Amino acid sequence: MPKELEDALDCFVSDYLSQYGAGGTIDPCANCWCDGEIPMGTCLSEGISFAVRSICVNGTKHSHQFRIKKIDLIELEQRLLNMVKIIEDVNSFEELYKVIENENLAMGGPKPLLTYDTATRISRHHGFEPKFVYLHCGAKEGARLLGIRGKVVDPSVFPSPIRRLTAAQIEDFLCRSKSKIEEFLLAGKHISLKS
Repeated sequence: MPKELEDALDCFVSDYLSQYGAGGTIDPCANCWCDGEIPMGTCLSEGISFAVRSICVNGTKHSHQFRIKKIDLIELEQRLLNMVKIIEDVNSFEELYKVIENENLAMGGPKPLLTYDTATRISRHHGFEPKFVYLHCGAKEGARLLGIRGKVVDPSVFPSPIRRLTAAQIEDFLCRSKSKIEEFLLAGKHISLKS
């Protein structure tokens, strides 16, 4: 990786952490249930409903799911509620993601962002964090700019500055920082990622 790009990524990651990391200046989840995503004391069935419906603290639907029809959210909710025992017994984020992904696909999915967001919300109820980086939508674009492709990627394949982040933070960072990365690459630096 070229030193200029590594230095830029290091700055972008430091900036991200100062804004969105622990004690950061911006709360990315000010309007949603992010830190548990599901209100405290909620049973798993209620948690599944909150997670799938993407309900924010103020009662609105999270912007990630604006384009998904309410009927599709209700169908996924019912499918997952019918699997509450299976969901109760998952042992990792990855297992939970697969359960939700399979149900989304059975509905004619794929809806990868809905799958990821729902899995993230429910997994926090279980106390799980993703071990891998799930690439979809903005995160996929950010990774592509760095020459990284795939659907589920080990964090170790990312440049060293990005490896300072958890897998979930990498997904968020790639989405939030894709424009900065692209601007840097296009700003006349003419940096080849192959260096």
